[in-house]
Amino acid sequence: QSLNDDPKALERLSVRQTEYWKSHFKEPLSGRIGAPPEEVLNYLRADNFRQGFSEVPTAVNDPSFAKPIAKAIRSLPTKIQRRLEKKLAAIFIVENLGGSAIANSIYVDGPDSSEVAGFLALDAKVLWRPANAWASWKDQSPFQDGEIKIATHIADPDDDNLHSALQFILLHEIAHILAIGENLHPSWDRDTHVNITDFPFTAIGWKSKDGDLAREEKFQGYPLPKVRYYASDDRKTANSEILKIYSGLEHSPFVTLYATTNPFDDFAETFATYVHSQILHRPYEVRIYDGEKLKKTFKLCYGKQRCKAKENLIRDFYKRL
Repeated sequence: QSLNDDPKALERLSVRQTEYWKSHFKEPLSGRIGAPPEEVLNYLRADNFRQGFSEVPTAVNDPSFAKPIAKAIRSLPTKIQRRLEKKLAAIFIVENLGGSAIANSIYVDGPDSSEVAGFLALDAKVLWRPANAWASWKDQSPFQDGEIKIATHIADPDDDNLHSALQFILLHEIAHILAIGENLHPSWDRDTHVNITDFPFTAIGWKSKDGDLAREEKFQGYPLPKVRYYASDDRKTANSEILKIYSGLEHSPFVTLYATTNPFDDFAETFATYVHSQILHRPYEVRIYDGEKLKKTFKLCYGKQRCKAKENLIRDFYKRL
């Protein structure tokens, strides 16, 4: 039986078990960054196929890529770095990943055991650009080309560089790793037939529907249609929908549009933007233009009622790190 035929085959591979990573955890965080070994690369390719991505990841063997990633990790709050020493096995640098990055969990001993750690893969070709250019590209990716353009600002002009981009991207991906075993949201690898009330973060804005996890589709009467980030052209949302979608987002409990895509990125986006804006005091706003005219400025909802419950959960989680 092939990996693609057996839904649990990928989870049984050695790269998903703690035994494989013992030597990695003996290294400092800076020593866990580099090109993936063949077994990890094969796993990433099989996982892409399973998720419907056409891209075939390839390893990046240039050691110079590790330095800016290590620098970005060192710029994060010390409490985050300390927790990562025990939970982040490695950061692998690839190309053709199909997105900016991906997080994978590691089991104690097979898919029926506990998840205790994780590893990351970052796409160098996608990530190696200034912060605001990367963030704008990402937020434009769900939509067809057209007159409506998105400009997302996550860095001031003097900080609009690769370092700021990597810092934000790592905050998001690291959130996935930090959430492992915390019971804030269901496991992304496990059966989604769960009691949603068991997961306090996911219980806000999500529901169990037909045995799966689904997002509420309206908030305060405002529709919030589904979008797909990094979508192929045939799956992109119409350009004309951008303003309407962001209007719906402003009435929802989600901090960003990317947070609406699934419960796991909901948590990761909330954690990343909370640390980015409230702890590191960095800017974040989405500016939407119709041609040259600014039509809407979307800002984070910290301090506002619509996000209060999630903000409280993230603040408490951060304090516990």
